[in-house]
Amino acid sequence: MQSRFRTLAAFAACLLITPAVLAQGDSAAVKPDRSIMSGIMNAEQVARGRAGHRTNCGSCHGAEAYSGQAFEQAWKGRTIFELYDLIKSTMPNDNPGQLPVQDYVDIIAYILNLNGYPQGEAELPPDEEGLKKIKIDTIPPRA
Repeated sequence: MQSRFRTLAAFAACLLITPAVLAQGDSAAVKPDRSIMSGIMNAEQVARGRAGHRTNCGSCHGAEAYSGQAFEQAWKGRTIFELYDLIKSTMPNDNPGQLPVQDYVDIIAYILNLNGYPQGEAELPPDEEGLKKIKIDTIPPRA
């Protein structure tokens, strides 16, 4: 009887401790530390993204598919990496993941520009760790 109680107590302790341990593991993960409002893309990258979108995306859907309130509701508070990961794993529709990483990142810069996020001097980085550090904020009001 005492052995069974110890087993149940150990099992209950595991159920309580596991979420805390998993949460600690998450703290070691990359956390967003940059805002999209800090000018994370430049005009040249947006232009490449516009051309890439026209070539690889435009025949299936236009910009309205990922701009405005629907974009904000789906992506606010998430990271650029999450957007990149979704696009890379699902597009182009007939051959997901076929484009070079830089092309996907440039297209994302174009999408962000469509939504009114500010341009800056630097380009959106074509690496996963860099993309994980950038959080998507509320779409800025139009002038």
